[in-house]
Amino acid sequence: MAQLVSPSAPIHARWRIPDQPRVRPIIALPWWPPFTAINATAGRHLRLFNVLFGLYAASYAGEALRLPDRELLVLRSSWNARGYVAWGHHVNGNLLLGRRRDAIAAITAGPDHPSWDPRRAGLLRAVDELYLTQEICRDTWSALDFTGPQRIEICALTGFYEAFAMTTSSIGLPFDGWSGKPLRIAPLQPSLPEPTLPATLLAVEPRESATMPSLPWWPLPWLPQSAPLWKTLDRHPRMAALLRLLRRTMIGHTKLPAADARLVTIRMLQLCAAHTEWVRDEFDALEASIDYPLGDPILCAAVDELHTSHRITDHTWALLRDRYTDAQLIELCVAAGTVRMVAMVANTLEAVD
Repeated sequence: MAQLVSPSAPIHARWRIPDQPRVRPIIALPWWPPFTAINATAGRHLRLFNVLFGLYAASYAGEALRLPDRELLVLRSSWNARGYVAWGHHVNGNLLLGRRRDAIAAITAGPDHPSWDPRRAGLLRAVDELYLTQEICRDTWSALDFTGPQRIEICALTGFYEAFAMTTSSIGLPFDGWSGKPLRIAPLQPSLPEPTLPATLLAVEPRESATMPSLPWWPLPWLPQSAPLWKTLDRHPRMAALLRLLRRTMIGHTKLPAADARLVTIRMLQLCAAHTEWVRDEFDALEASIDYPLGDPILCAAVDELHTSHRITDHTWALLRDRYTDAQLIELCVAAGTVRMVAMVANTLEAVD
């Protein structure tokens, strides 16, 4: 059996773990036992995290994907997105449940590693395509040895764990020692390149607030707005029900200003779905368009960085810190990740239908 990692190996450079948390937990501990850091940080936006944790737990009940397939997806998507929290916890959990150490190492190599059978290689290839292009191509979709609901769940879960990586990496969630060993694994092959920005993306020019359009209050613009999109998501009834529950629970309890949440939504849709037909209905509901001019370079830079690097850079974070609270910054990351997750599902279903 292959050794997973040398006990003396340093944490691999691919994991961008901050020296200090950007959003400080509500309590301070000299060392974080497993799962305590995220719970302590959740107190900064308690309702949002309570809802997300509830959705996370509910997603395991009656899931379409079998647990081994699901964990393979979680590990690969967390590896791609450099989600050090999910990667560390799920590697340890998989080892405790009996997954071989050499199988964990093979996950870092991706779908072309010779140890994978065609079914699991197809699953890993789908996760990689979602990471790079936010959709599964028709050939990969057709080759997947999974049912229709399972294929949709592949899109949704990949998006969820990439969004989780965006949030935990950007807020600088404290690193707990229990997850240390998995973070010392070196990839067997070079990592995938980061997603790129569309070549046709409009430059963002600063605009005075007086020239910005007056905006009505959109309830959670970062969740689906149009009836056609909801109809698409209803092809996986449990996923759609969980998104509706999130929307119903958070209305009236959001922290990010509605205009800024709308801007985050529009920018991420421009990045992920400008080439699709379904997005036009969403832009209509948001009173925007694919080429809608956005006048906040700092906020757009944050969304661009979340899309490409799954983490807001130190420079952009410092600028955002001047205008937003901890709760608003957490919500910004969750909003961007949620839009990207929904786009993965809608893009793929439109491409393969």
